[in-house]
Amino acid sequence: MRGVISRQEPRTLGMLLVMLLLAITVLLFTFVQWPAIKNYRAALESREHLGANIRTSEQLVERLAMEKASIEALNKRLHGDMTGLPIEQMEAYVIGRLQKLSWNAGVELIGVRPREGQQVEIFREILFDVEVTGRYFDFFNWLRSVGNDLGFVVVKSFEIRPVNTTQEDPELRVVLGMAAYRVER
Repeated sequence: MRGVISRQEPRTLGMLLVMLLLAITVLLFTFVQWPAIKNYRAALESREHLGANIRTSEQLVERLAMEKASIEALNKRLHGDMTGLPIEQMEAYVIGRLQKLSWNAGVELIGVRPREGQQVEIFREILFDVEVTGRYFDFFNWLRSVGNDLGFVVVKSFEIRPVNTTQEDPELRVVLGMAAYRVER
């Protein structure tokens, strides 16, 4: 073997030696250094991810607070102030609110008769037959205030008749069928 190496030109030997060193360097880099670089990149990525989670956990707390407020607003819109009231108290609550809204709008509440409704999915329906008299715009304002204040009450039917037609702005008698819904648990 020594004879073969000694017969080679020094330039060829130098190139073989450089190629051998280059091959050893590539093998060392591939099997030793490259996994270390990959681990370092993964550690950097994990650190960035954790840093982002720390920032987003604060945002998550804010987001959860916003969602809770939204759920409470929807619950108030669905049930009003009567979330935990028994059915009998719910009827009294709705009648009292209708009376207050009637006074504020200048409409006379002639009568409210509650009656049982039916089960609709998970909701229990409570029906109210409501009769009011008043001028058209007063009734319109009353109906708008009922929608704003008692958003959980739905008008299912209505009948409008003029009481007297001799006036320029006749008084109307309005009979409404309203329904309130409550979640049955």
